[in-house]
Amino acid sequence: MELSNMHYSKKRKYRYPAKSRRIWIMISVLLVSCCILDLIYYKKVQDGLLEQTYSDLKKESNIARGNLESRLQAKQEWLEMIAAFCDIPDGSGTENWWDKTRQFCSEDYRLEMGDTQGNIYYGDHQSGYIGDKPYYREIIAGKRSISGIQSMGYQDQDSIVVGVPIFRDGKVEGAVCAEYTVSSLGNLINGSEMSQYGANLVFTPEGKLAASYSGMEHFETVFEMLETMEYKKQGEVRQFRKSTREAALQMIQKEFGKKDGGNYRVCMFLDIDHFKEINDTYGHDAGDRVLIESGAILKRCLRNTDIVSRYGGDEFCIWVYGEADSTVLVNIANRILGEFRKIGSVSVSIGIAAAKQKESDYLEVLKRADQALYKAKRQGRNQYVLDYSKEET
Repeated sequence: MELSNMHYSKKRKYRYPAKSRRIWIMISVLLVSCCILDLIYYKKVQDGLLEQTYSDLKKESNIARGNLESRLQAKQEWLEMIAAFCDIPDGSGTENWWDKTRQFCSEDYRLEMGDTQGNIYYGDHQSGYIGDKPYYREIIAGKRSISGIQSMGYQDQDSIVVGVPIFRDGKVEGAVCAEYTVSSLGNLINGSEMSQYGANLVFTPEGKLAASYSGMEHFETVFEMLETMEYKKQGEVRQFRKSTREAALQMIQKEFGKKDGGNYRVCMFLDIDHFKEINDTYGHDAGDRVLIESGAILKRCLRNTDIVSRYGGDEFCIWVYGEADSTVLVNIANRILGEFRKIGSVSVSIGIAAAKQKESDYLEVLKRADQALYKAKRQGRNQYVLDYSKEET
C-alpha cells in the first residue's frame, strides 16, 4: 500500500511539467506563427507601398516629360514668331532682332541668331561659329532641332539649344536659337505637386545630366550622383550603368536599322592599360579616380553628339557621330592618347572599326573594334589600331 502511494505520488509529480511543456510548445508555435504572419503582412504592405510609389513616380515622370516636351515645343513656336519678323543676321550689329527680343531674355537663357554659313551672333553682340554642330546643320536644312548637351555653354554651364530656321520666300536664310542652361530646363519640369517632396532629373541614354535643379549642376552624370549615396554599397550603380549601356546600344541598333544606315557608323573601344595593377598597387579608390579622370578626358576629346559609355571595368565604348573618314578618326585617337600621356602614369589602348557599306548589324562593328583593341594591346599598348575597310567583302 505504501509502495502504491509512492508510485502514485511520482506520477502526480511529473504530470504537471509535461502539461506545462505542451502549453509552452503551443505558445511558442503561436508566437512563431504570429511572427511569420506579421512578416508576410509586412512584406505585402511593403510591396504594396513600393508598387504604389513606383506607379506614382512613373505617373510623375510622364507628366514631367509631357511638360518638358510641350514647353520645348512652345519655345520653338515662339522662336518661329521671332524668325518671321527679324532681320537676317549679317554681323553688322545693327540688326533689329536684339532690340525687339531683349525683354524676353534672362540669366537662364540667351537668344542666338545665325546665318547659313554657321556664324552665330549672340544677344550681347558677341559671335562664334557653330556650323559644324549637327543640330545647326539640321536647322539650316529647314527643320526644327533640339541639340544634345553643350558643355560649358551659356553662363559657363552645360546647356541645350532649341532652334528653328529663318525662311524667306521658301528658302532658308538663317536660324533663330535659344540656349537654355541645364538648371533652367529643370525648373520647367519641377513645378508639380510631387516636386515638393523630390525633384525630376533628365538624363541622356549615356547618363549625362540634361535637366537639373539648383544644387545638382556639379554632377556630370547620373552615376556620380548615385555614387554619393548609399546605393554604391548595394550594387545599384553597377546595375544602372549596365541598363544605360544597354539603352545606348539599343539606340545604336535603331540607327543601324534605318534605311540610310543611321548616323553612328564608327565604333571605338578604349581600354585602360594595366588597370588591374593600378587597383592592386594603389587601391580601388585610386582606380576610381583614374576612371573618373578618363571620363573627363574623353569628354574633352569628343563631341557632344558622340556616345560614350562604360562597357566594362576599365573599358569604354564610343560611337562616333556622322561621316568620319580615317583621317578624322586618327586625329581623334591621337588626341585621346595625347591627353592620357600628359598624365604620365596612365595610358590607354584603342581599337577602331567602321561599318561596312549596307552593314546592318552593329554587333559586328562592335566585334571588329574589340578585335582591333586587342591587337593594339598585343602590339605593346598605348596606341590605336584602325579597321577602316568600308567595302563589302
